[in-house]
Amino acid sequence: MQLLISTITGKTISIPFEQSDNIRLVKLKIQEQEGISFNQQRIIFQESELDDNKTLSQIGITNNTILQLLLRLKGGGQVFIKTMAGKTITVSAEYNQTIKELKKTIYERCGIPPQQQRLIFGGKILDDQKKVEDYNIQKESTIHMAERLKGGNSTIY
Repeated sequence: MQLLISTITGKTISIPFEQSDNIRLVKLKIQEQEGISFNQQRIIFQESELDDNKTLSQIGITNNTILQLLLRLKGGGQVFIKTMAGKTITVSAEYNQTIKELKKTIYERCGIPPQQQRLIFGGKILDDQKKVEDYNIQKESTIHMAERLKGGNSTIY
């Protein structure tokens, strides 16, 4: 039986497998075939990252199932923050840091408080509780920042 692994670049990798194989073994096969480090791989099925210890049969994966391969930032790297004014700010990001932590880094660079930042990547507004890797933000990715308006009274007279 075979798995089809779709990469972010559009390449499809074919990997032989047994139902009893776990995700860790699938990652090792990808490492062997493609040279992509096991620790850098994230295997996604139905929009969820798969647990290394789960077997393919436990997940319900059958012949010719397509899985998505995403790569973690290797520890981190620079990302670009593009403001509404068109200014680009370069900041360092770690793949395992939260979006809230990234906003604090942006605040340190440009003085915009985290609560006023709305970060957008791939058309999605980034959730403070999620991690950089959850959005597949890679080094040298561009994140758009919209500023929330300050203050104001919601009472209408």
